[in-house]
Amino acid sequence: MLNPTTGIVFQALSQDAANALPPGKTFAAVVRSQPQGLFTTIGAIQIPLDAGVGLEEGQRILIQVQRQGDGIRLDIRPQSTSAAGQSPSISTILASLLRAEGRTELARQGATILPRQTPANAATIQAFVTTLLSDRGTGQDLLQLQQFITSATSQGVLSPDVGTALSPWLALTALADAAAWQDLVRRARSEREAIARLAQRLGGTQTGTSLADLKESIRTLTKRLMTDEQFQQWLRSNGSADDFKALADRTLERATGRDVQNLRSLDQSYQFLELPITEKQGFKRLQMHLFSESKGESTPQKNPVHRTVLDLELTRLGPLWIDLSAHGQRCTCTIEAAASELVEEITNVATDLETALTALGYTNVRVQASLMNGSRESALIALLAPFKALNLEA
Repeated sequence: MLNPTTGIVFQALSQDAANALPPGKTFAAVVRSQPQGLFTTIGAIQIPLDAGVGLEEGQRILIQVQRQGDGIRLDIRPQSTSAAGQSPSISTILASLLRAEGRTELARQGATILPRQTPANAATIQAFVTTLLSDRGTGQDLLQLQQFITSATSQGVLSPDVGTALSPWLALTALADAAAWQDLVRRARSEREAIARLAQRLGGTQTGTSLADLKESIRTLTKRLMTDEQFQQWLRSNGSADDFKALADRTLERATGRDVQNLRSLDQSYQFLELPITEKQGFKRLQMHLFSESKGESTPQKNPVHRTVLDLELTRLGPLWIDLSAHGQRCTCTIEAAASELVEEITNVATDLETALTALGYTNVRVQASLMNGSRESALIALLAPFKALNLEA
C-alpha cells in the first residue's frame, strides 16, 4: 500500500544542495528507476527512494522541503489524482507504446531517457518515441512539403513568401553550404533558453503551439497551411488532401517530439537537433545531442566541456555513433561503427582526422574507432541517463 508521506532527512548539506533545496519550497518530480533502485531528481540533485515507500517508476510526486535541526527533511507524497481514478504512469504509457512498436525489451530502461518534466500524456510520449527512436529521418518529409508549397505557389494558391521558413532547412537538406550547418548549431545554442521556456507549455492540447513564437518554425508553417482554407480547397480539388494531412501529422508529431527531448535543457545545458537530410545525400538519419558541462553561471568554469554526439545512419556505411568532446585545447573523438571493416578503415585515417581537428586550433587531439557495443537504443539510454547525484552531505 502506498504510504501517504515519505520523509527523507539530511542532517548536513553541501552548499550546492543547500542552494537548490531551500526550506519551504515544494517541487514536482517523477519517480525514476535505475539498477540501484528507485530515485527522483530535483534539478541536478538525485535523491534515492527506499523500495518500501510504495512508489512506482513513472509516478508523479510532490517534494516539500522542511527545516529539521541543522539539516532538512524532504516530505514526499504522490500527486493527487482525479475522482475518476489514477492516471496511467509515464512508464505504463511508454511500455504500452514500445510494445506496440515491437520494442518490449526497452520498456523498463526506456523510461530513464524521458526528460524529467515529460507530461504523462500518451500523444506526447508517442511523439517522443517517434522522434528519438525512429530509424526514418525527416529530410524526405521536408522535400515533400516543399513540393506542395512550390506547386500551390505556381498556381497562385499561396503567396511566394510562404516557403521562406523552409529556405535554411532546404540548404541543409541539400548539404550545399557548410556555413548553414554551423549557423544551425549556433542558433540552436543561442535559442536553447527560448526552446526550454516554450517547451514548459507542453501537455494536453497545448503541445501544438509550443514553438509558435520561434522564427522559421516548420511547425508554425505546417499549422498555417492546415488552417488555410484556400490551400485546403486546392488540396481537395487535386485529390491530395489525405496525403498532405498525413505529412502534416508526421511533421507536427516530430516537432512535438523534439520539444519533449529538449525539456532536458531545463535541467542541464543541452540541445537536441534532428537534421533534415535525405538518402539522396547518403543519410538515413542524423540526430545531434549537444551538451555543455560547467559549474554553473554563478561560478563559471574557465574551460567548460563541450560535447557533441552524432547518432547517424548512412546508406552505404550503416549506423555510426560519433562522440566529440572538447575541453580547452584538448579534443577527443570516438567513432563507433557496426562493421569491423569500417572500424579498420576509420583507424587507418585517424591521423588525417586528428590533423583536421588540430587545424581548428586544438593542440591535444585524439581520434579512435571501435566496434559498436550493443544497439543504438542502448547507446541512447547510456547517453541520456540521469545525472550523477550531487554530494548531498557537507
